[in-house]
Amino acid sequence: MKRKMLILMAVLVIASLGFASVASAESEDGMGTLEARGDGFVGLHGTGYVRVRGTGVLWVKGEESIRIQGYGHKKVFPSGWTEYVGFSGTARIRGQSVSVLIAGEGIDLYAIGSGRVILWGEGTFEINGLVANEWSEAIEILDY
Repeated sequence: MKRKMLILMAVLVIASLGFASVASAESEDGMGTLEARGDGFVGLHGTGYVRVRGTGVLWVKGEESIRIQGYGHKKVFPSGWTEYVGFSGTARIRGQSVSVLIAGEGIDLYAIGSGRVILWGEGTFEINGLVANEWSEAIEILDY
């Protein structure tokens, strides 16, 4: 039951990325950077490169290439999602329309390209190298 709830939450988060109002910090050339560190939940959908480190559960969909270093049990779903339960390590992901979700601790995420991200928990983030802001208990939805 817990696993089904996590998958449902992941699907709802990605669906909301397309419809929610956001704070935008995209650069003039359409490319931005995002750096986020903390504990909680990160849901990202966009185009470009993502490097994520942490411990928890990782979900990925739409990747053109992925390189995983570390531990975790991999399961591929018919919907195109790949889940890494017990993930502890680093994932390097590239894609034109890629979705990356991680729920866990010690999250350290770097993304370059363009997209939208949801941050929920405790931590800090920077968009395009601007001053660090804090995640909050309320869900933060941002463009990069």
